[in-house]
Amino acid sequence: MEALLGRILNEFEAKLRYDATKQQTIDTLHKENEEFKRDLLGKAVRPLVRAVLSLQRDMGKQAAAWSRKPEELTPERALDLLANFQEDMEVLLENFGLDPHRPEPGEPFDARMQTIVSVRPTHEKDQDRTVHECLQLGFVWNGQVMETAKVAVYRFERPK
Repeated sequence: MEALLGRILNEFEAKLRYDATKQQTIDTLHKENEEFKRDLLGKAVRPLVRAVLSLQRDMGKQAAAWSRKPEELTPERALDLLANFQEDMEVLLENFGLDPHRPEPGEPFDARMQTIVSVRPTHEKDQDRTVHECLQLGFVWNGQVMETAKVAVYRFERPK
């Protein structure tokens, strides 16, 4: 009986050592996996960060140049600079795989891709719930809508 208890105790201790080794291996693999994911994320985000930093640097240079000659910064020139910045941002987004969505006037309103921000009355029944104007681009990434396009939409009103 004593020999049997000794054998059981030895097997139990061996099992505890095995479990401790297994847990240590799991902990090591988990730590390595977390480090891999962090590095992978860093590598994926790095080009985007560089592109944003480049835009930030260019905007800073523009601001510094215009602050030295504020009299040359007309309202028209300021609006032009903002439009150029918006175009640069659109190019950056496209370079990272976002597809711009610009609804054309006359196409049917699509709630999945567009958000109504303005309504224009119309007496033309066939214009009801169609796009009058795209006010802001939308963006799609890998088939998923990241930003809906902001649109003005016609709404039919009967003539009085």
